[in-house]
Amino acid sequence: MQSKDIWKDKQAYDRSFSFPEILEHDKYPEEVHAYAAKTVPNVFDKDELTLAQAKKLGGAEWPLWVEAVRKELSSLIIENEVFEVVEYEDVPMEKRNKIFNLLVLLKRKRDQHQEITKYKARMVMDGSRAQVGVDVFDTYAPVIDYSTVRLLISLAFGNHWEMFHWDISVAFTNAKAEEETYVRFPKSFPEDLFPGYKAGTIARLKRNLYGSKSAPKLWYNCLYAFIIELGFKSVAGHPCLFIRITVVDGATIIIVIGIFVDDLLVAGNSVSEITKVREQMNKRFILTDQGELEYYLGVEVSQIDQNTLLLHQTGYAKKVLERFKMTDCKPVKTPLSRELNLSLMDSPDEVDPEIQSEYRAIVGSLMYLYQWTRPDLGFAVTFLSRYLHKPGEKHLYAAKHVLRYLKGTVELGIRYTRDLTRLRARDQSLNVLYGLSDSDFAGCKDTSRSTTGYMILMNGGVVAYYSGRQSTVALCTAMAETIALAKIVVKIKHMRAILFDLQCRQEQETMINSTCVWVDNTAAIAVATGNDFTHETVKHVTVKVRFLQECVHRQIITIVYIKTCKNIADIMTKQSPGPQFGQHRDYALGVIEAITTAIAAVAETRRRICVRV
Repeated sequence: MQSKDIWKDKQAYDRSFSFPEILEHDKYPEEVHAYAAKTVPNVFDKDELTLAQAKKLGGAEWPLWVEAVRKELSSLIIENEVFEVVEYEDVPMEKRNKIFNLLVLLKRKRDQHQEITKYKARMVMDGSRAQVGVDVFDTYAPVIDYSTVRLLISLAFGNHWEMFHWDISVAFTNAKAEEETYVRFPKSFPEDLFPGYKAGTIARLKRNLYGSKSAPKLWYNCLYAFIIELGFKSVAGHPCLFIRITVVDGATIIIVIGIFVDDLLVAGNSVSEITKVREQMNKRFILTDQGELEYYLGVEVSQIDQNTLLLHQTGYAKKVLERFKMTDCKPVKTPLSRELNLSLMDSPDEVDPEIQSEYRAIVGSLMYLYQWTRPDLGFAVTFLSRYLHKPGEKHLYAAKHVLRYLKGTVELGIRYTRDLTRLRARDQSLNVLYGLSDSDFAGCKDTSRSTTGYMILMNGGVVAYYSGRQSTVALCTAMAETIALAKIVVKIKHMRAILFDLQCRQEQETMINSTCVWVDNTAAIAVATGNDFTHETVKHVTVKVRFLQECVHRQIITIVYIKTCKNIADIMTKQSPGPQFGQHRDYALGVIEAITTAIAAVAETRRRICVRV
């Protein structure tokens, strides 16, 4: 494809080339470079740039970037022996058209206060041309999910365990390359930076390198095998969560490790035994001990008092507002306006690239907040995500309305408590799961599908939550609520299995080994408990119904009715009125212990009026 054709068809252009590659080469017209340079900040964080960009910017940071590149090369060449320089004539004929370009990516590393702590250089391989099934085969590498991280942190805090954060440097290079691969150093590579290496140098990879499609899988296999050698075992079939239980001097020692690529979350009840594990891992990998858990994967972990732990993303939220120039906006009380009426009919015939780019960037930034610490953004983010392909000005205005809500709630986060008095005020017990499920009915105007929402709480705060459109059209509220109920029970079963392997059985005074799930629909409760399965509208979801009935019969869950006005999962299915939304949000985040009766009564009255109308 010629560069002129690429410029005319931006979609093909975006699919064919990575933006760093465009900026590294000079064969494209100036307008292509202008488009790429303008789009890079929307695709990558502003703290991320290529070596060519840093060289053009110059300034006081350039020597720091050069030193960072020198350290990266020293680590790859001397410590890990990744490269073996070869001549072009020595490359096998079948590999000469598969010489992959190297890219030098730079990033300013920041702490939880958004202060620059390190200038990081990463040399990666542009593996986009590698074909799965031809050049590489097995590429899938699992990572620990967000809900499991929150569950582990909540459990560790409730049990008074110590929590640490470890980081493994140049992790991918610890695994040996399976396929013979050749790479070429970039044209912008600084001269005389490292002896024997210059722009255009060809080398054979002796070990894995970032950017290779098979590198994540090979690294995971390497780390998994070593953790198993240390005596750990996988938790509940979770591929990224491990536990080791030993007895030392008559005391039971529990150590748990969660892995997210090269970031390790370690928790346990013995600091000395954790230190021994760290020393063993340090002999095999280049391990950096980040100390006690304060900042993990962009989430700030703060202990407010002896019995309260807060997960929040205040620094990132402020950065999002600054990025979209909303730092001085007027705050609002809810993420979306109650009068908002969006559908595909509001999408323009021709999409403005600037509006689409900004809209996608806003929704993507909010999605990261929602997935980690802000369930109150759930419905707004998933609702706006339906229009990513054809957003208009009305959609962009709605997205900025969410930013205005974020402005007034920038310091919100999830609170966990181990104070038994506070837990009793919420009718909860320590380290016990509680679920709330809800669904609207045919809320999507484009498809008439309903929206499922649920929240799972433990130790006073949410550990898992979901908001999403159902995959089928529900014919009545009973069917919609049944589908939503099946969704939360699947998640509860998985989390119960994890807690069981972590030596935490779900026992309560009134419901032994059973997780309480609150639902605000009596018809769905009747269907799930097996008291009513004659309704024609739920017969074609038989599998879900039988699954729920089995879980109830085996006492995995106990389904209890709750009034709609007190069901906090309601905010995951629709935009609730301001006072009710605030109460439900604060209860889910662990800020308050009860929903005010007056607010609940008003909400219930409004619901009845709407039903009559």
